[in-house]
Amino acid sequence: MSKSTPRYDISLGVEGAESRKRRYISGAFTSRKRAAIACSFCRLRKTRCDNALPRCGACCHHDATCIYDEGDEVGRPGDERHSDLVQRLDEIKECLQQMQRAGGSPAAYGSASQNGRDLRPSIPTPAGPNDTTMGVCNELDEAGGAVDPYASPYRAARCEAVCRWPIFDGWIDDSAKTIESFLHQATVMVSDANCEDSHVSRLSPTNVRSLVATSEIDLRDVIPLCRSFLGHVHFRNPILDPRKLMQSAKQVAQNGFEWDTRSCLVLIICAISCILSGETPPSDHMLTHPDDAPKLPVHIQKDPVGFSEAYLQEAKKRVGLLEMSVPDIECFFFLSIYEKLRIRPLQSWYHLRQASMRLKAYLMSHTGHKECHDYARDGIHEVVPRVFWSCVRAEIELLPDMCLPSSGLDKFEYPDFPAPPAIAPSAAILYDPNEDSNVDPVPEPLQEQSWLFFLAEISLRRTINANLRLIYPKSESYWLSHPCLLLKHYSECEEQIRAWHSHLPARLKLDATATQYQSLSFYLESRFQDWREYILRPLLYCALHQNHQPPTLENGSVTNQASRSAAPHANSHETYVHITRLAQQHVALSAQLIPQAFEHGRYGGTWQLCRRTFTGAMAILASVISPHLQAPDMWRHLCELAIKYLALWSAEAKSVEAMHRVLENLLRRVLDGQGR
Repeated sequence: MSKSTPRYDISLGVEGAESRKRRYISGAFTSRKRAAIACSFCRLRKTRCDNALPRCGACCHHDATCIYDEGDEVGRPGDERHSDLVQRLDEIKECLQQMQRAGGSPAAYGSASQNGRDLRPSIPTPAGPNDTTMGVCNELDEAGGAVDPYASPYRAARCEAVCRWPIFDGWIDDSAKTIESFLHQATVMVSDANCEDSHVSRLSPTNVRSLVATSEIDLRDVIPLCRSFLGHVHFRNPILDPRKLMQSAKQVAQNGFEWDTRSCLVLIICAISCILSGETPPSDHMLTHPDDAPKLPVHIQKDPVGFSEAYLQEAKKRVGLLEMSVPDIECFFFLSIYEKLRIRPLQSWYHLRQASMRLKAYLMSHTGHKECHDYARDGIHEVVPRVFWSCVRAEIELLPDMCLPSSGLDKFEYPDFPAPPAIAPSAAILYDPNEDSNVDPVPEPLQEQSWLFFLAEISLRRTINANLRLIYPKSESYWLSHPCLLLKHYSECEEQIRAWHSHLPARLKLDATATQYQSLSFYLESRFQDWREYILRPLLYCALHQNHQPPTLENGSVTNQASRSAAPHANSHETYVHITRLAQQHVALSAQLIPQAFEHGRYGGTWQLCRRTFTGAMAILASVISPHLQAPDMWRHLCELAIKYLALWSAEAKSVEAMHRVLENLLRRVLDGQGR
């Protein structure tokens, strides 16, 4: 009878296969993962050595001295390959054990491991409506698995999160409650076929280009448009050198548009000025007085959108030729400003990312690593810090609402704030003796005030984002269970706001008794209001979703009946009373912010202002629905005002139109429920 070949019984699994391995006379073989090296005595006698320590079995039997050569234990040619083979076998063993535990098929694990990476696949669980993921940045995780694209530390801070609050259950459609981003999902809610107005197609870039041909661009308009830019935009973003900008504008007006960076930048500046031609420059930043403001041609004032897009298309023809120089980066940055003015945040983010990534490459090419550099030697020591901090400020302003990863420029080791440019009181920055112009030099106080605002807004925006990352990565359920932490965070932020106000220069403080409009102070005060709204919103959520009736306030005291019904999520009755009062402050702040939205006009923060207006109106309607809070007396008028403001810009942005529809439908249902 022939000998049967032994087979591997698959039913035994990995453990069964291991149990049938050959057993040696010593346990040293089972624990060793290297090739066995015989002792000198066994090698001399050419017998099998069990490599036991301190003496092998053969040496013990013959009462011989057992000696292992140390040089033979390491450095053998096959040791590396053997270790690699053992490591791979261990990985296969781990994979088989995981398959047995999970009941999965081998095909599911076919590509789970590459280059020694973890074999366990990472499949994320979709987050619930009230869950947030801290520190997740829309990237692939370390195991290579995809993460939720909307997961972010700012998830609960977005206006879309308010739609998911339980207070609106039954009041808002399911499609609106599940939306994560009006920006990315607006097409689902607002299709072109369902748009009730024709402005969307009329204002689309394709049709706008057909209204004004690029051949209609008049070189004589370049200098007035660049002067207008200095009055509308430069005082909030003092990046460019006004003298150099006007020199470039004069050369372009004389020689025409070329295919260089200078012409590209002038075209972008002209596009920005055209889209803002319908806006009146701030009176406190006129070059002299309103009568001397730069006058734009009538044909541009009649069709500002058409001419702005015509200039933009000419600029885009030159964008592909841009490289890594600082003027090239400035072109991308001002392209992002133009797209923000047109309420196209995605396109603005794209150009801003281009500017940020090219700036990172530029800085690293000059230093070799991420640290500061002495740009005074390069002759551009004033420009680079300005461009850097302008990109950082613009990115951290858009980041919470974009649901897209940042460029990482804010983590670059660049601690120094930009130094202000040299300001000469008698310098005629805009004056050209060869031109017929009645424009006076830019006064020194205005340049200094503009620079102070630039630095203050950078620092304030970074402080606000840092505070958002402290409380908003937690889910709403965490807010309910930790009200004392919310109150402590609110108190600390109020202290910071008071400290900020006390350290602001007098020129940036908003004076309620001032007869002249203070534009920079108004914009800076709007930042503080944003900060207060953010820190009060979690307290509003707690007041709306407490599981008991609120206490009755009579002459500043609490009735005994209310004191007997303590909140299950509050540490004390006084804590709940404090939360309720602060929630009322949020409602009052929302009622104050909605009318102020109309005072801004078109500017770079219009899209964020639409989102803030939407959030404020939702908070007011929540106070109407909830029995725990008192709604403002004119709550209906305020909500209609918010709807009117969103409708004003909805023709240019689908995301704003989506917010407009959600708010309009909610107000209609609330009115029907209230019988008003």
